[in-house]
Amino acid sequence: MFASGFWQNVPTFRENMVDSVTGFLLIFLLTIISVYLLRQRRSNYKKLPPGPWGCPVVGHLPFLGKNPVEKLSQYRKEYGDIFSIQMGSYPAVVLNGTGVIRKALSGHMEAFAGRPKLYTINLIGKMVGETGLTFSEYGPHWKAHRRISNNALRMFASYRTNPVEEIILGESQRLIEHFSNQSERPFDPRNETALVAGSVIYQILFGRQDNIREDETYCKMVKNIKDFIDFANAGNPVDIMPWTRFLFRGRLRRFLEIIRTSLEVQSTQQKRHAETFDPAHIRDVTDALFQASKEITPEEKGLGLTSEKVNTVIGDFLGAGSDTVGTTLLWSFLHMVTSPHVQARVHSEIDHHIGRSRWPTYEDRKSLPFVEATILEILRFGTIAPLAIPHATTCDVQLNGYSIPKDTFVLVNLASTCNDPDVWGDPKSFRPDRFLSNGSIDSSKAEMVISFGVGRRRCLGEFIAKVELFMFFCSVMQNCSFHGAPGEVYTYEASFGLTMKPKPFKLIVKSRSN
Repeated sequence: MFASGFWQNVPTFRENMVDSVTGFLLIFLLTIISVYLLRQRRSNYKKLPPGPWGCPVVGHLPFLGKNPVEKLSQYRKEYGDIFSIQMGSYPAVVLNGTGVIRKALSGHMEAFAGRPKLYTINLIGKMVGETGLTFSEYGPHWKAHRRISNNALRMFASYRTNPVEEIILGESQRLIEHFSNQSERPFDPRNETALVAGSVIYQILFGRQDNIREDETYCKMVKNIKDFIDFANAGNPVDIMPWTRFLFRGRLRRFLEIIRTSLEVQSTQQKRHAETFDPAHIRDVTDALFQASKEITPEEKGLGLTSEKVNTVIGDFLGAGSDTVGTTLLWSFLHMVTSPHVQARVHSEIDHHIGRSRWPTYEDRKSLPFVEATILEILRFGTIAPLAIPHATTCDVQLNGYSIPKDTFVLVNLASTCNDPDVWGDPKSFRPDRFLSNGSIDSSKAEMVISFGVGRRRCLGEFIAKVELFMFFCSVMQNCSFHGAPGEVYTYEASFGLTMKPKPFKLIVKSRSN
């Protein structure tokens, strides 16, 4: 959640420093402090992988630009699949390529399962007494929390026994209706796509609502998520340069306001659920977590796991569950416009196996290999979270001949796994057929798309996200066709931020019922 904003820190930091009367003296002082601290650390990092030289105080941040993935790709060509850079106050190791990333996160699961001790996460912990699962320290406590959260999510998300598909279909129909109301005029799909994606995760967490847009708590949550995304995209320097908290007090206060609003939404819903909870009627993920928290074993309680701690995972779902799905859908619409031959094959397969007499179900994915291959290609091509959430080493570890000390900041360059010519041949081409073998999904190829991460910190909501993407894409494509708007120039250039979003674009949607 917080990590992607790191890359936007430099312009904000530089502008503030230039405008400051005492900027030069402050830079001079910080340079002396930085050099001293780096010398103190040097003995611990002698065998770190090689990497480019950085600047005092800010490290490599000034060189990464608006799209750090491109710069990291250049470094990879020069230094290999493992190299080091300085992220503000932190030495960092960057992992590139499927082989190295899997070797680290799967082959050394425990060693690379940590999280950096970010300043803002510590602040949240002080505010509420707990932190969510995403940024919790790795250990027995985290393992128990993860297991309970995963069991609760799976119990509710089993498509045979719960209303998840009904929620997704309801919002898919809302999106299709919105598209139809545009009367085949050019329009920007971003706002409504974000709303329906946010609505799905909200209802999965807090219960199905037919008139959700009239729910005051939901409206507050949607606005708060937008505020958080805008904040993260603008950068939060204190996480990688903690001393900047004295320079950016206003931004820090704004961050805390956003977090407080999120906690208010969660508290309102948890109070309502506590008052109406019925173990015989599990309505949503919050109920499932309440049930799980009542079944904590004595051993788990001994690890410090409480019902309050179990429920902190709701914040993780709210923070990540809407933006990633909404962004992926935007990429899917763009690709349908720019690849009409792919769109035609998707329509043909859906028409043949489902037709128009019923809505798709998640079970249909087994009969729609080209649709599934297209979704995989959208995930591969877009790499929605190209640098993932930062990891940290939990102990000293050896990787490819390098000694990486405990508590080292680790960046996982997922984009490198999806754009490697040695793996994909033509990574810049949008070609779903690369995932098919004899008319079926090639599982070995599909497993190479690691958009949801690898190892212990793999995305907890992966299963629900996959259900959402399939159901949304399949139902929208069943009923709509996408076309370019006159005069619109389409590009795959992305805006780097919390997620990699396509640049704003307009399109024309036509109903397939005509």
